[in-house]
Amino acid sequence: MKRNQTITRRRFVKTCAAGALAVPLLAETRLLTGCANGVAPPREKVRYNKYLLKNGSVFTNGRYEPYDVKMEEGVITGLEKEINPADVPSAHVLDCSNRFISPGWVDSHCHIGGMGVDLSLLGPEMGVTALVDAGTYGPETFPDFMERYYRTAAIPVYMFLNVRKNGIQFSNVIFKSVPGVEDVPGARRLTNQYPNIIKGLKVRLDSLNTSGDHPTFLSEITATLGEELQLPVMYHLGNPSPSITDFLKKSKQGDIITHFLRKRNNSIISASGTVRPEVMEARAAGVLFDVGHGVGSFEFDTAKRALDQGVTDFTISSDLWLLPSWFKCRTFANVASKFLALGLSIEDVTGKISSRPREMLRIESEIAINNAIDLTVFSLTEGEFEYNDTGGNALPYHSRIIPEYTLINGDLIQAGGRDKELFLS
Repeated sequence: MKRNQTITRRRFVKTCAAGALAVPLLAETRLLTGCANGVAPPREKVRYNKYLLKNGSVFTNGRYEPYDVKMEEGVITGLEKEINPADVPSAHVLDCSNRFISPGWVDSHCHIGGMGVDLSLLGPEMGVTALVDAGTYGPETFPDFMERYYRTAAIPVYMFLNVRKNGIQFSNVIFKSVPGVEDVPGARRLTNQYPNIIKGLKVRLDSLNTSGDHPTFLSEITATLGEELQLPVMYHLGNPSPSITDFLKKSKQGDIITHFLRKRNNSIISASGTVRPEVMEARAAGVLFDVGHGVGSFEFDTAKRALDQGVTDFTISSDLWLLPSWFKCRTFANVASKFLALGLSIEDVTGKISSRPREMLRIESEIAINNAIDLTVFSLTEGEFEYNDTGGNALPYHSRIIPEYTLINGDLIQAGGRDKELFLS
């Protein structure tokens, strides 16, 4: 058999497999979220003009301290050790005993619609108060995102736009990226037109869809546009090529390497088990790193080695799409809890899921008087839990993060239903 015939048949098999997988997953995701065509089920929420959050541990100045929090129309108006409810007669009092109050969680890498899932699986009920879609949409499919998701979202939804015309779809995850799949003028136009929505650009390349003759061409085009527009570029690490080194050569300050804790064939850890020197240089130059857990991009061994060697400045994100919503990842809080099992403190984890990504998006990141900010209220549940990485390795731990409420622009939304069903029942 000739080599080109082998490749063609392999592609055919992979395409059929992906299509066969997509149909039940689409159906299951709609059953899971109770939605079809991007319409989410009604939320259980109430709205009050004033709130008094009593007896909670509040994340402020990088640590948790006991405070009462008073809010009015989404703005922090009181932050004291003790606030008497009688002094705030019209406020709705929420007892936060044995609970933590943090700046609203941000999932800085997920996928909404298409190969992704509905907002009901990603947003307030998961404890998340802002989302970043990571490249699901390109210039041709951006209007669909705006119409079906952005305009109906109850929380801020941002995007890293894909320079590929149609973004990320099952077909282009498998087939090669060749010149002509990109739309640079369209991406330029949209980023200039929607600067408050499009926060950067996304490149998704790996061994399945790169061009054998020029595997980095799409990343080079995106890097050039990112430099021109002074926008960050998020680079996807998969099986090489391209390699992390290829991406780092093009990365500038503020660019993001996602899936950086994947297996060592293409992560920040070299085959010898040490952090690659080019990664250390990139960190010093201001390149950022993101977890992007997903269904195949997070391994405990890589994470342990990175943490042991001082790589602690990163964001924690889910990369939730069809597959990880059912396997490996499951929920945003589940991903965050794995870092408790790896030895991070609750303060460290909180910074990586709230204040740090909020700073990156340039939205309010501090719980302080006069700040307008969304909040996530969560608990730490004790028990015997087993966490798994995407390679099937298990790590036991005695605690789990469970979201309880989100406070978003005056709306109080009960959260954590899916986490409790999956992990506590």
